[in-house]
Amino acid sequence: MSLTWLKAFHLVAQEGSFTGAATRLRVSQPTVSSHVKALEQYFKVELFFRRGHQIELTPFGRSLFAITAGLFGHEEEAMTMLRSANNFEEGQLRLGAVGPFDVMALMGELNRKFSRMKISVSLGSAHNVLQQIIEYQTDVGLLGRDPENALYYCMPFRRHKVVVITNRGSSLAKKRRGSISIKELSGENMIVREAESTTRQAFERACRAAKVSPNISLEINSREAIVQAVAIGLGTSIIAETEFMHHPDLKVLELNDADVNVNSFMVCLSERRNRPIIRAAFDVAAKMSAKVKSPDRVAQ
Repeated sequence: MSLTWLKAFHLVAQEGSFTGAATRLRVSQPTVSSHVKALEQYFKVELFFRRGHQIELTPFGRSLFAITAGLFGHEEEAMTMLRSANNFEEGQLRLGAVGPFDVMALMGELNRKFSRMKISVSLGSAHNVLQQIIEYQTDVGLLGRDPENALYYCMPFRRHKVVVITNRGSSLAKKRRGSISIKELSGENMIVREAESTTRQAFERACRAAKVSPNISLEINSREAIVQAVAIGLGTSIIAETEFMHHPDLKVLELNDADVNVNSFMVCLSERRNRPIIRAAFDVAAKMSAKVKSPDRVAQ
């Protein structure tokens, strides 16, 4: 009976509601509530804070969920593998990413190759993506850095050039050139992402190497908000070239004397890297990466 209680707890924690867990278990909501209540009463613990219709895991509940994620995550993975034993191309792949650009490119290629594969995408911070991978809620993640942890299998995916974006009315834009020296950013009011941003870190390394000291005037944790801030003339910023969408009030400038790049990485649990559907995703990504690096592609 305690395993039934645990399963009910796990699904409530995973779904964020008793109703969602009931749907997954195909039982009534009161049944799920009674299972969780029985678990709490039998072991004399509190697993959820209940605030009206809202629930939140207690610290003890979060610790227990970390364990049940592995326990029932393996069960769900086993069922997925069995269902797709004859043809993994009809299986389901859950992707997580810190931004939309690389993951959409990968999803497009997977759709072309495996048209019957069901693919879902969720966006979040690197911490959230890795946590979802651990909890078996995400199969493959696309991150801006290697987690450098043996728990994960990590493969370099793509490399993107970092460019400068500035308002068309700025002094930089009025120089009527498509590129600038990094030294021309000395003293420039710069709008940047948070300190953990790989784009910001790459830019700051290049500045230190060139002995340039830009003025960090604004720090914003949203790429879209930074673009808008530059568009209305609050400063200049840097962005991965592939992430920039055309804007009538912005001008893109390349750095002609500094090689500033950011990398993206594909990540999954090391123990799951050879699961058929995950291995297929990594194979497709490896071929995409090879095409980008090939001399013929560059020549075009």
